[in-house]
Amino acid sequence: MSDEDRWLLVHGDEMVAELDIDGADQPWLLGRLLPGPGFAALRPLLDEQERLMSATPTDDTALHDVYLRINDTVTLRTPEGPAAEFWLQTHGDRLWLRWSDEPLGD
Repeated sequence: MSDEDRWLLVHGDEMVAELDIDGADQPWLLGRLLPGPGFAALRPLLDEQERLMSATPTDDTALHDVYLRINDTVTLRTPEGPAAEFWLQTHGDRLWLRWSDEPLGD
């Protein structure tokens, strides 16, 4: 993957994870999550989100809280630059990603 195609999750100057985008199922991008040096700060949030997504019934308030905490913890850098907002879901090393150049609002 060239630098022009790199999708990254970063915290400050530290790379948290690289996102290897390998497909799309509009509006989602699909790929693999490749943990980086700062991944330990994000892992508990992704684990909590995955647990909430599989719970029946789904706790939408708790899920929204995790979404906000993920966006507060890391920044998504797309090949074109930083995303204003994003939704990342994972299962193991697989990922589903939506993002926007504009803030989506609450």
